[in-house]
Amino acid sequence: MEKEDSNNSARADSLRQISSILLGVASLCFVIGLLIVNIRLVRYGIYSVSFARTEYILVGASCLFMLAFVRVVSSYGVSTAKSAGHALLGRNYILASAKAIASILFLVFVPVLALLFLCNFSLDILRWNIWIMLAILFLGNHWMDEIYSGLLGIGDPDNRNPNNGSAANNRASRLIDILLPLLYFAMWLTLYAYYVYPNVSPAVGGGYRDKVLLAPTKMGKAVFRTMGLPFAADSMIVGPIEILTESQDEVVLLPPSDLWEYESYSIRAIRVKKTMIDATINVAPKRLRKR
Repeated sequence: MEKEDSNNSARADSLRQISSILLGVASLCFVIGLLIVNIRLVRYGIYSVSFARTEYILVGASCLFMLAFVRVVSSYGVSTAKSAGHALLGRNYILASAKAIASILFLVFVPVLALLFLCNFSLDILRWNIWIMLAILFLGNHWMDEIYSGLLGIGDPDNRNPNNGSAANNRASRLIDILLPLLYFAMWLTLYAYYVYPNVSPAVGGGYRDKVLLAPTKMGKAVFRTMGLPFAADSMIVGPIEILTESQDEVVLLPPSDLWEYESYSIRAIRVKKTMIDATINVAPKRLRKR
């Protein structure tokens, strides 16, 4: 009986630990996702503090997954490259060539294929976008090491030892150990929010949105014409236009690049009430076949 009670108690402790870990991971994903979304929105003069948006967890989880994936791929690629170097020193040229090709595949092509998948294969590998995204992810992988080292430095007993230099120097060292990881993380998160997040499919925690056609109400048509938004030839449909974000009551539109300016100010985003829109039509550019 006592053995059964101890087993039940151990199971309950394990469940509590697993629940705590899952809650901690979900909270971390939520905070990271909230920061990513708002860093991008602030670029257009918009921000979102709605804590009811569960998409933040998916956005944060997607970011952490990409970092972890690049970490695994780069570690394997680097170890394979080192192995190729050893094989080359041993004059085993065939093995060295095979390992060199494998390291290139893992360091370049595997991450590129993963990014293409996450972006619904909407990116062109000959354009700079995907290579900028890849560079940011590899940079994040490097900076995670710096952040981890900095956090370890906070808990290093040598930094708290009063015999190691003056108290002022110890406080300054600990302050640097705290601020540098935060600075690295903030810089990388900004790069991610500007260049990676907007290109990733929303199905996997990204911010990419196809352009849409809007069918406005009678009042909406008057407002959209006043704003100078592009109407189709029949003057009934607005667009194609990109939606930046939306809430329960409004839609935030990204204006076309040739939209008029107000005095000396350029228009970054347009908030529109959903009551001004009757329907939204998702569109995609046609793929022209070569003849």
